[in-house]
Amino acid sequence: MKGGDHMRKRLLSFVLAVLMIASLLPATALAADVVASGTCGAEDDGSNLTWTLDSEGVLTISGSGDMHDRGIVPWQSGHRSRVKSAVIADGVTRIGDHAFYNCTSLTSVTIPNSVTSIGNGAFGWCKSLTGVTIPDSVTSIGEYAFAYCTSLTSVTIPDSVTSIGEYAFRDCTSLTSVTIPNSVTSIGEHAFAYCTSLTSVTIPDSVTSIGRSAFSHCTSLTSVTIPGSVTSIGLYAFTSCTSLTGIWVAEGNSHYANDASGVLFDKGMTALIQCPGGFSGAYTIPDNVTSIGESAFEDCASLTSVTISDSVTSIGDWAFYNCKSLTSVTIPDSVTSIGDNAFEDCSSLTSVTIPDSVTSIGNAAFRDCSSLTNVTISGSVTSTCDSTFHWSTSLTSETIPNSVTSIGICAFEYCSSLTDVYYAGSEAQWKAISISSNGNDDLLTANIHYYFVDPGAYSSIYGADAQTRALTVYGNRNDSTTIETNYQALPGVEASGGADKRTTSKDGKVTLQNDGSSVTFHKDGYVDRTLSAAALNVSADVYLQKTSDYPVINAVWLNDVNDVMNTRYPMNLVQSKRYKVEAEISWGSSSAKRVILYQGDKSYDITAGGGRIALKHPIVLPKPR
Repeated sequence: MKGGDHMRKRLLSFVLAVLMIASLLPATALAADVVASGTCGAEDDGSNLTWTLDSEGVLTISGSGDMHDRGIVPWQSGHRSRVKSAVIADGVTRIGDHAFYNCTSLTSVTIPNSVTSIGNGAFGWCKSLTGVTIPDSVTSIGEYAFAYCTSLTSVTIPDSVTSIGEYAFRDCTSLTSVTIPNSVTSIGEHAFAYCTSLTSVTIPDSVTSIGRSAFSHCTSLTSVTIPGSVTSIGLYAFTSCTSLTGIWVAEGNSHYANDASGVLFDKGMTALIQCPGGFSGAYTIPDNVTSIGESAFEDCASLTSVTISDSVTSIGDWAFYNCKSLTSVTIPDSVTSIGDNAFEDCSSLTSVTIPDSVTSIGNAAFRDCSSLTNVTISGSVTSTCDSTFHWSTSLTSETIPNSVTSIGICAFEYCSSLTDVYYAGSEAQWKAISISSNGNDDLLTANIHYYFVDPGAYSSIYGADAQTRALTVYGNRNDSTTIETNYQALPGVEASGGADKRTTSKDGKVTLQNDGSSVTFHKDGYVDRTLSAAALNVSADVYLQKTSDYPVINAVWLNDVNDVMNTRYPMNLVQSKRYKVEAEISWGSSSAKRVILYQGDKSYDITAGGGRIALKHPIVLPKPR
């Protein structure tokens, strides 16, 4: 027992001796070794600030005044990866541009109350930095200041800060929430873009502007409220926020508004700015909206259908990009332009009709619409731009008007299912179109159908009131000497009957008072037609042939009533019944006074005569259609 006490006494004496010797050594003998040092101040020789880096990876900056912004700071040359923590001493007033840029091992930083500004890219790409406290002295956070700090989970922004720079916290993918203080007046472009873990953000009443793409691709953000103070919201500010259920605007805001679905509009609700990315189901655009903004519905993955109101005139670039559940869209006659990439990657969209009002379709407007099987382009479009239908692998048919003069690069590239193109003009007109040879092989090898007009687009209209007669007038589009029955609705036709005279509208429709008299139809460049009341009672459709130097058969009549050649509707004809068959002829300006009517392998020679002559031989009637 006594031996054990003696041993303990000897051990205690040794420890005390070591401690006494240590107390006599310089402090630097116990601290980590300094491995590098230098100056980093903004003054001419940089001596206003000094820095040291020790063997433990602690970077200490001391002195007074600003850090320099002259490109790469000294410790970045050969020591960047060794910096694990940074201690900025009181007296430093500015953290210079790119001061700690790409210090990938930096986990913590101490910023003193003397610092008033954090420079551009100061902590950019510091991928191990987990948290930062910004003192009350700081008034501005520079561009890219904390961009791509992918481990940063929290940040405290003090009341002193008035502006958050562009890209300041972009791609801080671990950042879950942020509170912006009442002192901030502007949020820069892309400031919080791609902060994919950010679930909530509070925007104070002091903010007047939210920059372009400020919160774009914040895929965990569920709700946001725009305060009354905001007067400017940049493009794409909340684009691709796929969990966002509503963008709500505070009452009293003089520049913006929202509807019941949380869709963001301008104050007058004439411009649709942004549909929240988490919207699900069908959406109807309000009647007073005139424009659908760029990327307004981008990445609305659960949007299934959209009805566009008749007031809309333009669909912006990327408007419905990547709406993968969108199966149908109705584009009204009011729309004049469809922007670049407007419906790109709408992989569930099966068909689309582009109305006559549309004059321009942007680049890649329907690219990668992999379920799109048929497209009808209006007669007002003059060109299809580059990559318009690129990768639309299910597209089997395309209807192209004869107004088109050019088809761009790769417009139909990888449209491997395209077999039929229905063209409204002649073969000569088709060959005159400037079609890029780059990426349009599928178009060039398809079966081209000339003089095609879809008759389903021009349905008859009958007047509900017995006192009116509603008619639709069609004109033959063939410019050649062979007259074929391929028609389009014909505007500007003067229709006169009795005391009433009207002109057809752009869809070829006209309504006359029904007084029982015949009606004459006139349009320059076409053969006049006069139809009896009996003929008008049978069909509400009238067909006009183009004038020609050669004889033109305007109609083949059965019993003065049924126009066999021009009718689009089935007639229940009986083969054994005797019909009175007559042809209506316009002889043109040529000297020829002879015309032959062909039917199958039979021909009927019509002798020169008046404008309406009876056939001398029996005609084989067509079977009921």
